Amino acid sequence: MRTVKQVGLNIAINGGSGGFVIPDFYKNVGKLAEGLQGVAHWNHDMDPNAQKVNAEYQKRTGEFLFEYAGGLVAQTFMIADALERAASTDPQKVREALATLDVSSGYAAMAPGGKVKFGPDGKNVYGYPVGVQWQNGDLASVFPQADSRAPLLKT
Repeated sequence: MRTVKQVGLNIAINGGSGGFVIPDFYKNVGKLAEGLQGVAHWNHDMDPNAQKVNAEYQKRTGEFLFEYAGGLVAQTFMIADALERAASTDPQKVREALATLDVSSGYAAMAPGGKVKFGPDGKNVYGYPVGVQWQNGDLASVFPQADSRAPLLKT
């Protein structure tokens, strides 16, 4: 980021996922991160449940809940749902319950689009990534339009 700014390049940059979308990235790079775009499977601002979980996490840690941790919160609720429906801890029954998961509300549905249902290949049939961008020291969801919580800033 520093080199891009030092040589005067004024281009949009998509940093992808991973290290670009965690709070430590902004702590290390600072305002140079502003406008950097990325892609995530979960973001802390994408729906009211994610915002509620994030607020509690932020209260305890002082930073937002990043992509992987937030996704794990949702997955924990998916497993809890499957355990309740399976009425058993038998691995095969839990797997069958997970395979028939179909949620569109609650913490288990904290995913872009707000729905989770697994297809025959084990993937969420409603799953897609959300575009994010560093804005004012926060990672804002900016696309697709249905999941946008802030406008995409031109850099």
